[in-house]
Amino acid sequence: MTTRDFELSFAPDTYISFVSGFVLEAGRFKSKIDICYGDNCLDAKSFWGLLYASASPRTRFALRAEGDDEQQALEQLSAYIDRYR
Repeated sequence: MTTRDFELSFAPDTYISFVSGFVLEAGRFKSKIDICYGDNCLDAKSFWGLLYASASPRTRFALRAEGDDEQQALEQLSAYIDRYR
């Protein structure tokens, strides 16, 4: 399993755009990908799960991937997240 910690810093009005793009990007990989914050872990490939998580700007979370393409998944998803910083 590979993990990377992040802090979200998007504007609240871009949250839906962020989530929809993130889910599409995560869906390209075979690995199991989760986003964890606090005591919650959510499937990064679930649009509704991430949308209703209502993460606010400056939320710290961990992105976890487990599977054959976990390294590539974290690299691509990290790059996606960095575009919203």
